[in-house]
Amino acid sequence: IYRNMEEFPISPHIQHTPLGRLNVWWTYVQDSQGNQRKCALAMWDMPCEKHPTLPTYLTWYAKRSGLGGAKATPYIAWNIEMAQQKGYPKEFNKVDEATYTKNRNAVTIPLGSAGKSDTGEKLSWDEYPFASTDAGGIRPREVVDPFGTKNLPDQGAPGAHVMRVPLYNENCSQGGCLGDFYDKNNIQTSSPFAATVCGIRR
Repeated sequence: IYRNMEEFPISPHIQHTPLGRLNVWWTYVQDSQGNQRKCALAMWDMPCEKHPTLPTYLTWYAKRSGLGGAKATPYIAWNIEMAQQKGYPKEFNKVDEATYTKNRNAVTIPLGSAGKSDTGEKLSWDEYPFASTDAGGIRPREVVDPFGTKNLPDQGAPGAHVMRVPLYNENCSQGGCLGDFYDKNNIQTSSPFAATVCGIRR
């Protein structure tokens, strides 16, 4: 998952698709014999489909150069997209701080510590629906672990969709961005809003 298109200086060939734009970047890799080979790296440029009437919180996979706003959090975006594809809600009402804490604990305490990655990076549990909403606070239904050791198959009953994600680079950043979104849109307790993902992903 790439956080910024500046990593690929060559202009892409862009193919328009119903889901957005398919960006094909041509780059070069070295094979086992030391020869350079040209290869294509394809990434979706997902449009930001905001709710027609509600304030919409955007979670970014990655962002084009010069695009301001919230920091890209690709693992969290992946978790939200998977959950929404499985039928999880996209519209919520905000809850108060005490309910947020109760909701967060209901998901994370049964899971224990998220631990660290193989490289020593501290990890955290990211749950969807958000703990700060009226749909949060339900036990984990499924845990997806990109770091490979704490997967939990789908339990079938209603529950949160959880992913083990980097703590400082993503979960702390997401919490701050969501708080800023609430403030800028004057979202108080019981106020409605929507959530979606967008940006560039491969």
